[in-house]
Amino acid sequence: MIPEHFSEDLLNGREAKIMIFNDGALSTVASGMRGTIAEALGTIKSGYMLKLAEGKGIPPQAAMNLIAPMGYVTKAISNPSKNVAYMMMEGILLTIVQIGAGCVGACVCERGSFGRLMKKAGFITGIACVSALGCIVTQTLCFGFPYKSSPWAGILMTVFTCFGITLFGILQNLGTGGNCEEAVQKCSIISFTMLLAGYTFPVISMPWPCKFLTWFMPNTHYIVPFRDMALVERSFLSEAHHVLWLMGFCAVMVLAVAKKFRDAGAEPGKTPADSPLTESGVAGI
Repeated sequence: MIPEHFSEDLLNGREAKIMIFNDGALSTVASGMRGTIAEALGTIKSGYMLKLAEGKGIPPQAAMNLIAPMGYVTKAISNPSKNVAYMMMEGILLTIVQIGAGCVGACVCERGSFGRLMKKAGFITGIACVSALGCIVTQTLCFGFPYKSSPWAGILMTVFTCFGITLFGILQNLGTGGNCEEAVQKCSIISFTMLLAGYTFPVISMPWPCKFLTWFMPNTHYIVPFRDMALVERSFLSEAHHVLWLMGFCAVMVLAVAKKFRDAGAEPGKTPADSPLTESGVAGI
């Protein structure tokens, strides 16, 4: 809000004030608004000081060099159109697919054979990969979403992420003794990985415990580099370390599921009747 005597105060050398109302609920818009207002006020201030200097007899160019001795020009690279909404939508959709894969995996109650359990995990992974890649292809072909890097890197990262998250859901089911409702509730933690990975909030501004945890988030090695691959041309080799991390993540999940499967007494080769009772009293679901 600009007060009534703003121009008069400014021309007569008195302190001129304005009031800014900022809706803190819209943090992204508020940050951009503050930057724009600061830029506008800086321009007004420089013009005001320039007129004062010229009134003292200083040549315009010398006055400009005196008032603003340093100039700068900003140029946006990688994302010149500033299509933040597209980037946000991509991360949200891929995270939703992961949550879906984890929740479906949490409903798998295979107790008879570890091989059949892995086949079910592979089937769920296939559906999740089709969903994730379908979202990306649809955005690219129909909505002008950019993708400038190796497609194989994106495909492999999607496959390994979906497989690891599916196994995470299965692990929750084994850990709860077949209680699908409780296992699905535990899978809700997947939604926080987008935040902790630094996709919506910069890692550099996080407290140090969160910075440490960031490296262990699958989305740090999936949706964050996927955004970079969409905007900047990258080769497969430049993203190979993320692919290797996700492969390791899948290997750890396989070992964890195998150990939990064995500890539950459902060794490979046993029939469902030989398996222990679940918490609900149903043997070998």
